[in-house]
Amino acid sequence: MSENAALTTVNVANNDLLILSVANGNNTNFVSFDATGNDDLTCITVDDAGYSTSNWTDIPAGAGFDVNCVLNIPDTNFKNALLAHNPVIDTNDDGEIQVSEATSFSGVLELSYKSITNLAGLEGFGGITTLSSNGNTSSELDLRFHRFISQLSAESCV
Repeated sequence: MSENAALTTVNVANNDLLILSVANGNNTNFVSFDATGNDDLTCITVDDAGYSTSNWTDIPAGAGFDVNCVLNIPDTNFKNALLAHNPVIDTNDDGEIQVSEATSFSGVLELSYKSITNLAGLEGFGGITTLSSNGNTSSELDLRFHRFISQLSAESCV
């Protein structure tokens, strides 16, 4: 939603969102915000975490606000592969993959033969054109990138 500074109402309740970014430079203009019913949502990227915490209460239990949410990557081998990836994904070199870093990455994601058992967190990489994950032991792969919302039109959020 970073491109939609006119946005004033966000209702994304009762979805299966894992990641939500509403940082658009004008969060103080929001008159209504509802992200309830997204039980797996833990972090919502905003312009000002303090303001959002004080003013927006319709969020899932366990969710919070941050200006730069970290992507949840529970598999250590997957996270290490992303941190060592070339081209670089961890552009701020902090040892974490922020949602903003995942969404800005595009191209080939090379994860072959990295002993990865869980690809949870892959949903944040909506810009990849090629996924190579040969020779791993993952038992499940969720390619529903639509669960990640970073930019929406105002009409689709109301």
